[in-house]
Amino acid sequence: MEVWMNTIQKKGKKREQLILENIEISKAMVKDTSVIEDKLTTYQGLNIMKNNIELKNLHINAYNTLVTARKTKTQSDINVARYTINSLPNSIDYIRNGLSAELDAVQNELMTNAYDASVLAQNTKNPEDYATAVSLYEELLTVEYNDGVLQWVREVLGSEINKASVK
Repeated sequence: MEVWMNTIQKKGKKREQLILENIEISKAMVKDTSVIEDKLTTYQGLNIMKNNIELKNLHINAYNTLVTARKTKTQSDINVARYTINSLPNSIDYIRNGLSAELDAVQNELMTNAYDASVLAQNTKNPEDYATAVSLYEELLTVEYNDGVLQWVREVLGSEINKASVK
């Protein structure tokens, strides 16, 4: 799917811009001409074309933020992806739901890594392991758009970090 999305982006950007410009020109022509009998239907059809292109662009943008979050596995990129995905219009909620589920897996992976780091720090009592665990904990505290994750970080992971404290 990633290759397909990238191909659409690279090949279609210039063509798509021309189409959008032509749609606007066509709408102006429809408004000014007396030749077209059913101006409203023609105008609505042009608007549908424009909206479909805009929806596709929103979808591609949301998908790209997901790809970035998958690659970096940082909370800041997960936050950007979550915001972008949540901002998709209701008319494409099936896409929003699918992308959101994939992003949840990335979020869970970061949470698992943080939890595992805190357990390792508890077992080793190594200051470097503790620093890694604390760093992941602090990163997860920056979670946005997901109160359940933030609650887990504060309650569960925070408790584990306290147990791992090197004194």
